[in-house]
Amino acid sequence: MRRAFDNGSFTGYEVTTDLYFHTLQFADDTVIVGDGNWDNLWTLKTVLRSFELVSGLKINFFKSKLYGINLEDSFLSAASAFLHCEVDSIPFRFL
Repeated sequence: MRRAFDNGSFTGYEVTTDLYFHTLQFADDTVIVGDGNWDNLWTLKTVLRSFELVSGLKINFFKSKLYGINLEDSFLSAASAFLHCEVDSIPFRFL
């Protein structure tokens, strides 16, 4: 994710003009934050698939969730089909 962000393939969340973040990790959970656009979705899918190929691990997309803020429902629906995960809403319950 860092390389995808650094080379401009993935746009993270802008905190200030010179401070961005794209990944938050808690124990064995990962939250990826970025702009809601097709370029980011393609990059995310590529990064996750590459992780699977390199590590031999499998990402469980059935347990993964997609959240959108100020995005069209049609985009979220198409994005969830593309990533093979469910759309959920904020606030959400964890554990």
